[in-house]
Amino acid sequence: VEATANADQSNAVALILSTGFDLKSRKTIVAEAYRVSSHGVPGELRLSSPGIRRGSVIWQMTTTPEDESSWKQVAASTRARTVLRGLESGKQHFFRYAVITRQGQSEWSFQTL
Repeated sequence: VEATANADQSNAVALILSTGFDLKSRKTIVAEAYRVSSHGVPGELRLSSPGIRRGSVIWQMTTTPEDESSWKQVAASTRARTVLRGLESGKQHFFRYAVITRQGQSEWSFQTL
């Protein structure tokens, strides 16, 4: 059934359900709220995401969030905390992150600093 459904993606759901099987549920991945903090060193910020298991986090930053092409990846990690160095003091930075697991990538979380 799986091979037939994969070969005909437009009718896959109807085909699977017609056999009496249920669809496999997929977990929705959600990037939850996160924290950005300064720990006293000019040009450094600590980014903290909720802990994740069996996945990783991608961080992006921009100074112009309305321009989608301006977002640049600044870190990727399997850890909940990341320290960014070399940021320009006195400038407003915008951050977002996404969680990547076996199920795929979450939507971007967003916060202003």
